[in-house]
Amino acid sequence: MRFSFISTIFIASLLSMPFILNAKNSTSPQNPVISPYGKIFPLPNADLKPEESKSQHKIIFTLTKEPTSPDKVNPSLEHVAKIINLYASVGISPSQLKIVAVASGKAPAFALKNDIYKKKFGVDNPNEDLIKKLKSLGVNIAVCGQAWKENKFQDDWLNPDVSMALSALTTIVMFQEKGYSLIPM
Repeated sequence: MRFSFISTIFIASLLSMPFILNAKNSTSPQNPVISPYGKIFPLPNADLKPEESKSQHKIIFTLTKEPTSPDKVNPSLEHVAKIINLYASVGISPSQLKIVAVASGKAPAFALKNDIYKKKFGVDNPNEDLIKKLKSLGVNIAVCGQAWKENKFQDDWLNPDVSMALSALTTIVMFQEKGYSLIPM
């Protein structure tokens, strides 16, 4: 049986189809742990990536950014989800991550209870779902008490899944003294 040049090309393209589909899927943004937040691009062949063998990865985030509009998730908080998804993409379980996220400046508004947020901004708090998901994975989310007061927020307005810190400044020092790596956002 003789194959024509066109037949050979056709068969070769069929055989390579699974490779093409897998390559396409690996370049699509994903959320392996926290969906739909913190989209990442898996890079299994990256030269620099976290060590899987390490028992704990300790990280403290300073959250200082506000969203572009009140109906958007806080971009700094979403980066906390992103790092969890990044570590998961290389086989590191969320249980190996010790993460603290402390908000200061204008950023603490994401931690308002929904009814207060809605009164203040006219929309439901878009951060509530993400806060719950992060908390369920053991992330310690806190607001700077100094910033909370400077923003004229009352103590009972704080989402119950968020802690009150004396200040972001002292919290950062406290966790860096415990070996946490600082990621300013």
